[in-house]
Amino acid sequence: MTLTAGRTAWVAIGVGYLTSVIVYPYLPTPTLLSAGLPAALGRPLIALALPTAAMFTYLILRSLWNEAATDRSLATDGFSEAIHEAIAVRVVLFVTAIHVLVVLNLSGVGWIRAAGPRLVVMLLGGVFIAVGNLLPRTRPNLALGIRTTRTLSDRSLWIRLHRTCGYVAVGFGTVVIVSGLLLAGPAIGVVVGVTGLASIAWLAMSYRRQSHA
Repeated sequence: MTLTAGRTAWVAIGVGYLTSVIVYPYLPTPTLLSAGLPAALGRPLIALALPTAAMFTYLILRSLWNEAATDRSLATDGFSEAIHEAIAVRVVLFVTAIHVLVVLNLSGVGWIRAAGPRLVVMLLGGVFIAVGNLLPRTRPNLALGIRTTRTLSDRSLWIRLHRTCGYVAVGFGTVVIVSGLLLAGPAIGVVVGVTGLASIAWLAMSYRRQSHA
């Protein structure tokens, strides 16, 4: 991972933890007795769970890429590394943004409480679009993408399939954002769910068709 991408990821993670520190006194203390955990753990879990998840996600993706880079059977280069860095950073930014919305909502920030559900849906759509735009530029690797024996051994298949993945991800993300903006309540879940299932089915058919082309 390059210094710039790494700095962006760690700054985002730091913002997540800093937000938790600032709003910590205002967070509720939910009971976790039904899960077999003491109530005293409720507030720390709210404050730390998502920033820690973002940190470990970034570390795991970086570790996977470093391991993949040592695999001589796969051609990796600086361009491929930059694309994977960009994807990892976008995932970290998404998780951190969700965390900020959650803790501000729980701490009683009025406008966040009112707009929070829509913002979460729109953030989800945004991350699909952001990652989808990068998927066509990935190359066979062991860290990110649809990694099967066929795609890892056939560079042309990988490129074709991930170009399709990119289009589908951007389309799905666009539907999610529009749903978050225009729909309400259960309708959002129905539209997003149906579109998600259709996207998965389309990718499965594309993989089958392109792997036998």
